[in-house]
Amino acid sequence: MDIQLVRACLTRKTFEILHPKIPYDLLGSTTVAMLKWIRAFFKANPDVSKATPELLQTYITVRLEHRVDQPEVKLLVELCQRLQNTPEPNVPTMLNMLMEHDFVGKVGNLYVRYEQGDEVDFYTEIEQLTKEYNTLRRLRDIPEYDIGEILQELRDGRGMKLKGMTFLEDYIDNFPGGTSIGIAARPNQGKSSLLCYLLTKSAPSIQQYFGTDRKVLFMVNEGDPNRVVPRLYQAALGATLSELYAMHDAGTLLSKYEEAIQAPADFIKPVPIAGWSFAEIEREVEEQNPSVVVVDMLEHVSMVGVTNKAERTTDLWVKARELALIYDYVSIATVQIGIEGANNLFPSYDHLNYSKTGIQAATDIILMMGSLNDPQYQHIRGFNTAKNKFSVEGKPSLVEAEAVFNKDTSEFKDG
Repeated sequence: MDIQLVRACLTRKTFEILHPKIPYDLLGSTTVAMLKWIRAFFKANPDVSKATPELLQTYITVRLEHRVDQPEVKLLVELCQRLQNTPEPNVPTMLNMLMEHDFVGKVGNLYVRYEQGDEVDFYTEIEQLTKEYNTLRRLRDIPEYDIGEILQELRDGRGMKLKGMTFLEDYIDNFPGGTSIGIAARPNQGKSSLLCYLLTKSAPSIQQYFGTDRKVLFMVNEGDPNRVVPRLYQAALGATLSELYAMHDAGTLLSKYEEAIQAPADFIKPVPIAGWSFAEIEREVEEQNPSVVVVDMLEHVSMVGVTNKAERTTDLWVKARELALIYDYVSIATVQIGIEGANNLFPSYDHLNYSKTGIQAATDIILMMGSLNDPQYQHIRGFNTAKNKFSVEGKPSLVEAEAVFNKDTSEFKDG
């Protein structure tokens, strides 16, 4: 394999692809030395796209002209001569071999750490390594794009649509699976109610785009999921708890709820995830094949190997985005607005907890919900689309709007 690897790396573009994945600690010393010489050759000759064995041999002997009789230099020269008779390798096959070597090396290192008593979640880390390896080793064809089909989809407005407030419908266009959305607010200002309201009002759009078989997973990371279910019913029906009691006693609650969301009653499914790791969330996504995944307070999900709060927050949001792209669903996650954004109807995304750029870079839409401390304005919420990559044609991407929050019915009314 070593001679094939070196032969493949004689092409600059192939070297750049393979170089980050080469497990140098598993290769022979001569192979490692030759790969370093190839890197030096390309660095010294930035305009050369390929290093032939003859060119590489000349480069090495010129650079080491005072040491050509030493055994290690003779081995390099001999390897260059062998390369002349080595056929061109199949690069995809070579890449798979490299990734397999890398995978085996990482598994071995993980096992050593486990045996030495390090704090290792062995099953979770093995599962994550396996997933990464399986994802990388798939050779995906680059699709052919048809501008006519793309324009027709845009004209037809295909995609999920956020509904429930006028400014959302007017300023945020339809968006497809793979879209990542962040929703931010101060603690105890109605984030869960807002999620319930948006999900129930948007349910017909979700069902129309993704189908009824792909449910919405509402992953509850704080509190009892049983408290979320009544809010879903309240938001969908615009009803107080007392009115829900009456409908339930009359036997009409389920039918009215299904009529309101235009989908089966279990279309939006709460999932308790307190204490879950990100790997466990991925397993649930694989099993359920959802259309939308909501993670309330994503920053509280555990992740192996990352201890710094800011780094972990960034990694979690990047992973959430990648997962949505891989499994073709819409990702919605919440984050708290820090104390600097308190008593402010329209905070900016600089006020997001533990993130100056990480969340912003990993999202397509960021919806900020602000509030004031004044009791006279306790029902007023300010909204702004701090980031909006799906702005409606002819309209600004950043828009500010006020809405009245009715906590008894989990409703938000603007305009």
